[in-house]
Amino acid sequence: MNNINWRKRDTLALFVIPLEFLLGWLFVTFVHINNPNISALIPFIAKLISLVLIIILFHELLASDGRDFKKRLWLKLLICLGIAFLMRFVLSGVRGLLHIPQSAETLKMLTGGLPYGLFLLASFTPVLAPITEEVVFRHVLFYKFKDSRVLRVIMCIVSAFAFGAIHFNNFSGNLLLTVPYMVIALLYNLIYYFTGNIWYSTTIHLIFNFSQSVIPALSLPFIAGGIS
Repeated sequence: MNNINWRKRDTLALFVIPLEFLLGWLFVTFVHINNPNISALIPFIAKLISLVLIIILFHELLASDGRDFKKRLWLKLLICLGIAFLMRFVLSGVRGLLHIPQSAETLKMLTGGLPYGLFLLASFTPVLAPITEEVVFRHVLFYKFKDSRVLRVIMCIVSAFAFGAIHFNNFSGNLLLTVPYMVIALLYNLIYYFTGNIWYSTTIHLIFNFSQSVIPALSLPFIAGGIS
């Protein structure tokens, strides 16, 4: 434990994602917003607040790793793009092994009468998550413990489980359906461990989420023949 450089910001980071859930719950429970256009933006706003808090707390880490990541940037982006699409195959493979339906979460995103522009904006909600989630689950809950062989293994599993578990709302509270995301989280952990740079796993995560949410939303007018 002596090798773990735990700081106050690391403790604060552990409360950011619970705060995000709390904000969403408070809005739904007490504000009683009847306008579906506003309700659709609550997750977007909550994730944006989380992102801002994490950037404030970890701006030094993000900046220092960012400077290194910018070297040969286009090559690194291509590598991250390739890995992100491999992640999709891994996700599908794990779902197949567990006999989980392969339908993407984005297929459950119904416009519900929302204007398409607002629906498209809401589709960017998952893109706001990677920086927050990579810092919390990869850096704070895993990489901080990398110098202890035992804790490194334990926290690799713990952080992966926690990462998957926070997505339970995407699957109506069914924790089993989050297992593929736990497997993906293990891969993110390994990527961060071997690169030592938070921006590799973050960039892969960004591309992955973009392909899962924004691209389907952008293609929806062509598939559906137009949306009012």
